[in-house]
Amino acid sequence: METQQLKLEIGVTSAAVRNATLKKYHAGNDLGASLKFSGTYPLISVQVGSATSNWKIISTSVRKAEFSLSDARQGQYRLVYSVSETNPIIDITVYHEGGSVDVGDLALTTTWVKGDTLSNRNNPLEAVFVGGERGNTYRRMMAPMRAEKDVPRGTSMASLAERYFCQSVKLPQGTNVKILPTSNGTIAAEAIASIGGASPTTEFHASIYLGPRDFFQLQKAGFEKAFKIGVLGQIGLVLVKILDWTAGVTRNYGVALILLSVLVTSLMAPFTLLSFRSMKKMQELKPELDRIMAKHKDDPKKANVEVFALYKQHRVSPLSGCLPMLLQMPVFIALFQAISHFIGLRGAGFLWIKDLSLPDRIAQLPVTIPFLSNEVNLLPIVMAGTMYFQTKMSQKNMGGSSGNPTAQMMSGPIMPVLFGVMFYQFPSGLVLYWLTNSIMSLVWYRLAS
Repeated sequence: METQQLKLEIGVTSAAVRNATLKKYHAGNDLGASLKFSGTYPLISVQVGSATSNWKIISTSVRKAEFSLSDARQGQYRLVYSVSETNPIIDITVYHEGGSVDVGDLALTTTWVKGDTLSNRNNPLEAVFVGGERGNTYRRMMAPMRAEKDVPRGTSMASLAERYFCQSVKLPQGTNVKILPTSNGTIAAEAIASIGGASPTTEFHASIYLGPRDFFQLQKAGFEKAFKIGVLGQIGLVLVKILDWTAGVTRNYGVALILLSVLVTSLMAPFTLLSFRSMKKMQELKPELDRIMAKHKDDPKKANVEVFALYKQHRVSPLSGCLPMLLQMPVFIALFQAISHFIGLRGAGFLWIKDLSLPDRIAQLPVTIPFLSNEVNLLPIVMAGTMYFQTKMSQKNMGGSSGNPTAQMMSGPIMPVLFGVMFYQFPSGLVLYWLTNSIMSLVWYRLAS
């Protein structure tokens, strides 16, 4: 079965989806090959009762495949696969007709095999189950699963995913779901529903999205609830919309990230300038601060009381130097959450960076450095250096560290090194964003001085 987006290969007698190809996405570094997901187990399979299913083909086309299964006691089954032309969605319907006894359980098994070699080790496997009356209760499990686990009743959607791609299943009410034990690189879930019974004809229906784990792609297909989006995530989605539009104009996501950072930093400029003026006022207070510290050099507690009274009198804050960073961090976290699965960054290059969704990795070391791995990532190093220069400028404007908690905290290389280590394994696109932010902060300080 094949559409413009999706190609499926289905077993003739198993009626199971053996592998799937996402035609619009390239496989790893091979730009000529489409991304294919396949493994030892089928990606999607349907089992009725306890016996081995031996399905027979009724009809096939590029958009639809129909199978039948007959049993003298349990009646006739019909399994229909159909695929959407506009979205990577597979609709599965199982019909049961006749039979003298209850059929029992129908099991829909979905398996996801890690297939994106481009992301490599920055590519965890996980399962997310959505339930609750409003579809807003989430349970998350990380692979590999060593034992079978039941999922809470009321699960309406099950998603098996790696970083950029997923398989999400919408399930009918009353379906029981459990996670199956798997080996490394694979995760699987089983949905069990009753079929047959007193009614002469029964039906089971499920819809499966098989494609990018990108919120906007999921939303277009009607699967936006597959992964939880918090308040910060909503802000991040707005930023990603702006980023994607800018990249459409500039034809490069690296340039778009720089322009987005310039935009956000410019919007924060009034707070940056307010911080700068506060620091300048603190510099003017330095002689008075020195006098207080000298007067109470043997009583630090009394000195601190008078210092903060002086700040209050002149309406300045010792934490004003941190204000721009405190305002920028929630924006950065929001962008981090939204951009982590944004398919547009996957494989996008900029200057020496091969993939903005991964660390820039300019070289490899023969040894592994604790907290940093064995890779040389240039951007975090440049970013740490820029932040160090920025803190030195802030410290200079604060008039020294004496009696100034902010200056004491930010003096020296501690904060830049801390940020450098923390950002070292971040996607290079996010590091590029923060580096631009640091450079723009320096520009605003220069303009205001």
